[in-house]
Amino acid sequence: MTSQGFPRRLRLLKPKDFSRVFDHVSVKTNHRGLLLLASPNSLNCPRIGFVFSKRNIKLASNRNRTKRIIREQFRQSQHLLPPLDIVVIARRPLANMDNSAIHLLMKRLLPELKRQYEKQSCKS
Repeated sequence: MTSQGFPRRLRLLKPKDFSRVFDHVSVKTNHRGLLLLASPNSLNCPRIGFVFSKRNIKLASNRNRTKRIIREQFRQSQHLLPPLDIVVIARRPLANMDNSAIHLLMKRLLPELKRQYEKQSCKS
């Protein structure tokens, strides 16, 4: 049986981790509600971090709900992703999306991130 947890090693926790992604973006994918930035890491697993401002999603309950949904989608598909540090940035339209729409959006954006990474790796 596989673990259903979300351990600390799969999260971007320190400001320098976020800065490294922002300074060295190698892959990005976007939607009107979300922007995903990623850069390769030296670990053997992907990690994720969130930048959700109160300005874009007013209610804390909505910010937390959205992060839970995205985190769960990431957890379910992490075995398919290359070793990337991913920063998820929320935009205003995300506040009006329902749970199923966010799930579908992440099911589309994470494989797109993987495709772009593989495409970039082939060029190098």
